[in-house]
Amino acid sequence: MTIAHGRRILAAVLLSATALVGSAGAASAQWWHGNPPPPRYEAHPYRAGYNWEPGHYAWRGGAWIWIGGVYVGVQPNGHWVPGHWVFGPYGRRWVPGHWV
Repeated sequence: MTIAHGRRILAAVLLSATALVGSAGAASAQWWHGNPPPPRYEAHPYRAGYNWEPGHYAWRGGAWIWIGGVYVGVQPNGHWVPGHWVFGPYGRRWVPGHWV
């Protein structure tokens, strides 16, 4: 085996591994093309010790369905990041609200 042949084999292996890792990440996230309907208004009274996570649309069974908002307990010294849409190479995906 020549050095050039060995480099071609190594390049093919690395390229295949990169494609597999990239496609696994894309397959595990739920990406959608197109725009969801505008968000609904949800009245939510103030509740001490809780943050409100607004509802959002999710793609289920070939249609957009509304997922209602929920109260999330406050974590001391935590910062709440509200749920939001992220745009990427495969369309958009919903990132749920979370504490950081």
